[in-house]
Amino acid sequence: MIAQSTDIRFALADESHNEAICRLLRHTPMAGDISVCLQREPNYFAAFDAERSRHWTIVAIDLHDRVVCAGSVSVRRRFINGQNRRVGYLGQLRLAESHAGRADLLRRGFQFFRELLPSIDAELYFTSIAAENTRAIRFLEAGVRGMPCYPLVGNLVTLLLPTIAGKTGSNAAITHGIPNRLDVLNDFAREYQFAPAPTEDDLPEKYDMPSIHDASGISACGGIWDRRAHKQTVIAGYSPRMSIVRPLYNAFARSTGRVRLPPPSAELAHAYIYPLASRMDRPDALVALVRQLARVARERGIEVLTIGFDQRDPRLAVLDREFKARRYLTRIYTVTWPAENSPHATLDDRLMFPEVALL
Repeated sequence: MIAQSTDIRFALADESHNEAICRLLRHTPMAGDISVCLQREPNYFAAFDAERSRHWTIVAIDLHDRVVCAGSVSVRRRFINGQNRRVGYLGQLRLAESHAGRADLLRRGFQFFRELLPSIDAELYFTSIAAENTRAIRFLEAGVRGMPCYPLVGNLVTLLLPTIAGKTGSNAAITHGIPNRLDVLNDFAREYQFAPAPTEDDLPEKYDMPSIHDASGISACGGIWDRRAHKQTVIAGYSPRMSIVRPLYNAFARSTGRVRLPPPSAELAHAYIYPLASRMDRPDALVALVRQLARVARERGIEVLTIGFDQRDPRLAVLDREFKARRYLTRIYTVTWPAENSPHATLDDRLMFPEVALL
């Protein structure tokens, strides 16, 4: 399926576009005081395959056969208002610097995407945008003709937890393996918006998942997912102010057990806490679990563990206090077209938990 225009054509990406998409990701950092490139080397499509999701990527190709824009949608089962639904996540939207400001290109790309909706067959779509990306937020919230609507759902806070915290032990009762964890994970996920509904295929048999128990059963369980083999976070650079501050901050971080800021062009040695189930009334169990995971992660050369919570979630303050985390804020939107009203687009007031490992 290919849409033609005078200077740009749109197409569904396949393996022949892999190198061009990887190049685009390498050269389109997410700007801010700390600019980062979210790369997918050496194979862009392998990251989706590892997630076990159905996925489509749209590319915009110029007259010189260069990929100048790309965006993806991945579909998996997630909970919406307590119901297990097919939900699409729109991500990896990148526009080459050479075509910055080409709003017409984005509109045509979304029109191309809209034509695919019947074959994708998701019941709801959502996306996340970095809070620092004010340019994209202004454009997407402006209601530009030809673009979908972006109703704001709320804010998601991603925590970067230093694994040095794993040096502190825990006396909690911890068991390993994944017997009977699937029901626990789904019962937990059902209470949150956008939380993935895991299946047996999502949790390989050999996946190690420590859990914290009390008299009523499992109060927290989770695992480590190291995605660096096919999904990397690379420091593209720092603002002038941050470049000056970074050596002083790193000295402070080293002495206080905080996350250090890597040099430019370095890859962040991080992994995700995924999946996770944690009872709201047992934050102490979550702390004990994260300490155990941090200890294991540090033994594997992982410096940072990543997890995300709704900004309203009280567990954020607990983890901040215990682990001296760095925060990264994103805005979560549903994505709809004015003439197409999803029966699930009206969300109740449950907290969000979309699992940042899958975003």
